Amino acid sequence: MTPTQKNERARQVLATRRLRIRRIRRRIAAGGAAAFIAVFTVIAADGSMGSSSTTATASQTAQATSTTSSDTTSSSSASSSNGNTGSGAGSTSVTTSQS
Repeated sequence: MTPTQKNERARQVLATRRLRIRRIRRRIAAGGAAAFIAVFTVIAADGSMGSSSTTATASQTAQATSTTSSDTTSSSSASSSNGNTGSGAGSTSVTTSQS
């Protein structure tokens, strides 16, 4: 082989290698974009990333309801024992707290 033939063969090998690397890079970029779009779609359809489940909301509502009823009872008894009648019929102050 002459040096010219070697150079030509080396150019062909390098050109083939460049094309193969370009295809691999494009596939990786397309796969990454597809994965991002899939994850973004799932998050957009499902809602925020926080743990917002209906079970937690239902338990908080039940807890708030039980706290409100016990606070109302204690407020009524406290105002009647203090002798405070309030400005209107049956007016009591209700304080709710959630933990």
